[in-house]
Amino acid sequence: MNKRTSTKALTLTAAAAGAVLLAGAPATAAPAAAAPAAPATWSVSHGPAVADGTRWTEPNTGGSFSQTVSLQGEFRSTGPDCYSLRAITITDLAPGPSRKVATQCGEGGQPVSFKVTFFMPTTTNYLVICKEGGTKTDCGRTVHVSR
Repeated sequence: MNKRTSTKALTLTAAAAGAVLLAGAPATAAPAAAAPAAPATWSVSHGPAVADGTRWTEPNTGGSFSQTVSLQGEFRSTGPDCYSLRAITITDLAPGPSRKVATQCGEGGQPVSFKVTFFMPTTTNYLVICKEGGTKTDCGRTVHVSR
């Protein structure tokens, strides 16, 4: 058997093996849908203001690197000032502007429900509470909520 004949024989053998494997697979096999991630807790605070709740990653049905995290909880304060709950997105190590999710003025509380999107692996999302009317640095500790 020469080199050309052995290459053809090898190609035909591989093609036949592939056909046997494909014939054995069910015709209706579809990829399984990804199960949503188990809920996790989150909590941020600054002075008398606290926000906490649960978060979970929505199933990714688009097949891309984009993911959505849903957050639900409560934002409350026991002090007289106004505080805002803010979401911050950092893409490719560059922070974008913060997005105000909710504001609480004076004592009381309110439910919060919102979503953040990230593009793996270059985006992260954080939550922070800032005092309204204060300086840009009058904020609590940031908490990571991307995954």
